[in-house]
Amino acid sequence: MLRTAVKKQMISLLDSMCENHHGGVIKNPYFFEDSQQAAITIGETIECKVPENKDIVPLLEEYCEVLFQLSQREEIQESDIQQLDTLLFAAKDKVINLQSGYQVAFFPYKASMWDSLESIWKAFSKDQRCECIVVPIPYRDFDAKNNKWNSCYELSDFPEYVPVRDYQSYSIETEQPDVAFIHNPYDDYNRVTCVYPQFFSREIKKHVGKLVYVPYYITTGNISPEHLYVPVCQNMDYMIAQSEKFKSGCEGMNYYDKVLPLGSPKADRVINMCHDGVEIPEDWRTVLAGKKSVMLNTSIYCFLNYGDIYFDKLKHIFQWFKKRDDVVLIWRPHPLLESTVKSMRPQLMEKYQELLTYFNDEQIGIWDNTPDITRTIAIVDAYIGEEVSSVVILFGVAGKPIFILDNTFFKSCDEMERRRAYLGRVEKISGKYYCTSFYNGLYIVDEEFEKVELVMQFDGQPRFVSPYGNFKAVQNTIYLSPSIANMPISYRTDTGECKALKPSAIDGFYALSRVVSYGEKIYYLPAGDSGILVYNRRDKSWKEQQDCILHLKQNASVVGGTTCNCCENGRELWITAEYTNRVICYDMKNDTYQIFALGDEHYGFSGIVADKKNVWLAEVHTGDIVHLNRCEGKLNKYALPDDAISWCPENGRRMVLGELIDMGKYLVAAPVFTDTMIRFNKKEKSIDRLIPEFWEGASEKYNGYNPRIHSACCSFNKLDDSHIQVQRTWDGALAVVDVMTGEYTLHNPVFTEKTMHKLTDGQDGFEKFQTYYAFCRRESRLFSFEGFMEDLVNDRLEDVKKRQKTELASVAANLDGTCGEKVYEYMMKIFENNQ
Repeated sequence: MLRTAVKKQMISLLDSMCENHHGGVIKNPYFFEDSQQAAITIGETIECKVPENKDIVPLLEEYCEVLFQLSQREEIQESDIQQLDTLLFAAKDKVINLQSGYQVAFFPYKASMWDSLESIWKAFSKDQRCECIVVPIPYRDFDAKNNKWNSCYELSDFPEYVPVRDYQSYSIETEQPDVAFIHNPYDDYNRVTCVYPQFFSREIKKHVGKLVYVPYYITTGNISPEHLYVPVCQNMDYMIAQSEKFKSGCEGMNYYDKVLPLGSPKADRVINMCHDGVEIPEDWRTVLAGKKSVMLNTSIYCFLNYGDIYFDKLKHIFQWFKKRDDVVLIWRPHPLLESTVKSMRPQLMEKYQELLTYFNDEQIGIWDNTPDITRTIAIVDAYIGEEVSSVVILFGVAGKPIFILDNTFFKSCDEMERRRAYLGRVEKISGKYYCTSFYNGLYIVDEEFEKVELVMQFDGQPRFVSPYGNFKAVQNTIYLSPSIANMPISYRTDTGECKALKPSAIDGFYALSRVVSYGEKIYYLPAGDSGILVYNRRDKSWKEQQDCILHLKQNASVVGGTTCNCCENGRELWITAEYTNRVICYDMKNDTYQIFALGDEHYGFSGIVADKKNVWLAEVHTGDIVHLNRCEGKLNKYALPDDAISWCPENGRRMVLGELIDMGKYLVAAPVFTDTMIRFNKKEKSIDRLIPEFWEGASEKYNGYNPRIHSACCSFNKLDDSHIQVQRTWDGALAVVDVMTGEYTLHNPVFTEKTMHKLTDGQDGFEKFQTYYAFCRRESRLFSFEGFMEDLVNDRLEDVKKRQKTELASVAANLDGTCGEKVYEYMMKIFENNQ
């Protein structure tokens, strides 16, 4: 095929040759030689690229003959120049009329990820002007156990209808494609897999007209922070983004204008394949005949965050399917899972192999290692697995029910377990204990901490998580802090009015924690990286104080983590974070702040209590109580009792103690990853264990609770000057403790029957946490894995399938399956405009 770029070069060269006939250039001693060589070059290109054309080369040959004759003369007449012009004009007209096109190259590396490029390839392949070349590229997998890289090449694994070229038979340096599409963004910045160096994006970019990066994944709408800085972003000409929301996540990056929100080819493939139907693999047909089927997705994220806990959950799932003959499990591990186990958790490789052996030997279901996940999605009836995976979105796009597993549940909960009320913040307001819980709503718990009644639910928020975790009452108004909601709100206890507090300069998703009031101002502390939000009750204005949080993160010993806790001391607001030994002393009167570094640079702090002379903190790694004498500047630390047991959670982020409560003579600290709640005598500087028998089960596993994942304490509040309320996570038991005497009463708060009806009547559990989350049901005390499977087998999820697609409309553009066509149209305009 004659490339359009080459055709334009020939036309430009012919124009230059004509210009050289005039203006005295013809008298240049090199004119004849240069012009003849140019004509020969054009002729050879025509013979090579358009051998069927028999008109242009004779004109160029005649042109060369005239040039030779003129070179023998002493004088050249105007008529001679006109003869040369006429020959070149004729040749140019015929070149213009030649059909030409573009070379479009695709460089996939894993066959299982070809779906991220396929619809673009199909769109270009329909255009006869485009020569589409698919060149699978080799890569290496790292084997940590043997400390070596293993070479991999999947040339033969691509679909038969895709004409692939061996990378050794294709020279990008020679071909110089007009555009190249790639889906590996990492170059040499990946410790698990790495493409060969000649196919790094920076190398491909040297030899192509345009380099286009298409993410190999699809998300719930956002781009993950780590993908903002992958090497391809500095080498690409364009990135294909699945949505405007995805693009907005790139705001502030130097490549923002290169991001094209045209959708996802992965969604194209699912939509079109579900519509057209697929052929079921022959060895699957007998197994699937007359039965429902689900796909189990096991990805890298869950493995890295849960380790052997994850494998235990999978074993439980396998055991359930072993007992059933009416539903089939299709297990599809992430294509990089085994190599990730080898390289990053080699000590778990044996357990992973045992799981594979059990699955195969017991004939649990179908092991799916086919390169095309989309076919599996089109075949099965539903999805089970984790939420942090692009596969979830593909099932949503396909309109198939999604069930998100909780790795700590191993059986369904009985009625009393379902009714357990796990409390959050508790505060006495107008003689009543108001509280939040694990579910959407504001609640009241009775004086005996036994019955929990729903006051109101928050409209427009998910029902089965708590969109508002913390609150602060100012007179008869409760100011609620959004944990996953999109707006701070207020609630009046006297009138029942609930009102959204709309920030004028701030919008979007909020992840806030504690709420503090000072004068006319309400302070909302961030849970993550955002600033402190300040709401003025008098003039309804909002400000964001971000500098202090950014300052807090400078030189932090740990990357990431949460802003943990705070305490008030008059106009002072002290703030801690788990990732740094720095603490903020914020002046709420004039909105200024100071930063203090306390103790070892590797420290982090959770709870904090301060007065005019002292600051007490809970150190996250050790559980030590750290004391700062503000007058003398002295720092002392006090260790946990010798019989206290603490442990490291699965994610590796230790936090022994959480919040500190000031009880006058004593400080009390809530247990997180420990079996110990401590009471610290401020005067005597002594520590003892408070109600140790209440926490005896903290290190054990229970249904829905794992000490390596969950905090031992889920609710911890001061009730009055003598009493605190504390609730343990594994069974919901609650203690009201007299801190002075160490005595306590035991309670078991449950939702009233009326409240349970309000929470669950007419609800099937399918919802989205946020606009850009998956629409799914999540495993919990209310909604079990077994219940989901029974609903699927008995055809009780048909309505869900209809709601699914509607709910996913905001996740990606062009959900009619036309992303590939839109990319093709955009790039063709670029070519035609020669941009």
